[in-house]
Amino acid sequence: MEAKKHKVLASNGGYSLVELIVTVLISGVVMLAVMGFLTSGLNHFRNVNSESLLQMESQMTELFVTELIQESTDFKKVTDLPSGVSAALEVERGTEYYILALVGNELRFGTPTTGSTVSEKVANVAAQDRNKTFLAQYVTDFSLASGGETFDDAKNNFFQGTLVTIEYQVDQKSYTSSSLIKLQNIQRN
Repeated sequence: MEAKKHKVLASNGGYSLVELIVTVLISGVVMLAVMGFLTSGLNHFRNVNSESLLQMESQMTELFVTELIQESTDFKKVTDLPSGVSAALEVERGTEYYILALVGNELRFGTPTTGSTVSEKVANVAAQDRNKTFLAQYVTDFSLASGGETFDDAKNNFFQGTLVTIEYQVDQKSYTSSSLIKLQNIQRN
């Protein structure tokens, strides 16, 4: 009876050290594999998300700028830029006057409320409340092609338009959007 009691106690005594170590090692390998899949999935999601952001920003901005230039009665690239602005475009639509300015990595659009020179008007739009002037973010460059930097140049060049290029960057992903905005059917007032 005494021998049976010892056998029962020995069999119910728990796991041996070797069994515990093997279980921990197998669990660790499984956890590493799961973490690898999760990390890979998260990186893929970030890449897709960055690309989607860039495409949405570029499409929205491209449509807006195309409409703005096509409906303008005059536009020209601003060459005398104030501090903090890396590119700007002044646009007239009949009696309305607008500024499109690249401030940091944001493209802003607004009506200047003060300023007598173009540079002062650009600075005024750049200094206005972001919520009122914000057009797009992630923008690293905004340019008009030479030969189409003014309304008259764009109307008189071979393509009868201007090439607008906007570059975007987010999370080390870059995207360049270029569109030729045709002015051939536009009648200048």
